[in-house]
Amino acid sequence: MPEDHAPVLEDLEVVVEANCKNIWQYRFAYREFVALLHQAPELRQSWLPVRQRGFEAFYNLFGTLAASGVFHMPEDSQVLIDLQEVCWLISEFWVTNVEVNGRTVNRPGMQRGVKLMPRVLQPYLAQPCFA
Repeated sequence: MPEDHAPVLEDLEVVVEANCKNIWQYRFAYREFVALLHQAPELRQSWLPVRQRGFEAFYNLFGTLAASGVFHMPEDSQVLIDLQEVCWLISEFWVTNVEVNGRTVNRPGMQRGVKLMPRVLQPYLAQPCFA
């Protein structure tokens, strides 16, 4: 999130795009992620704190966006937890989803994942989803 101004919806797009680029760069790891975690218990142990930080980062992101008026916090705290999990699932397993559906993992396919995130958040956004 920007440090020089209150976050706006376009800043959310930047965050989602950056995440997509990261997943694209390391798609080989995301593709085999579950198998890697099963094969290497030490990797699993080191990944669990990373995953927890990711969940916390989504919570902080939602709080920052809510403070700037971009995001309306759900009244039900379980809904917020569910949103965090869905966003994390999109991030973590989008490459696998593309391949399971028989499509090639390419930049346009990754962009579809980018566009899903704000769609999921749409009911809580102050503005319509970005294109």
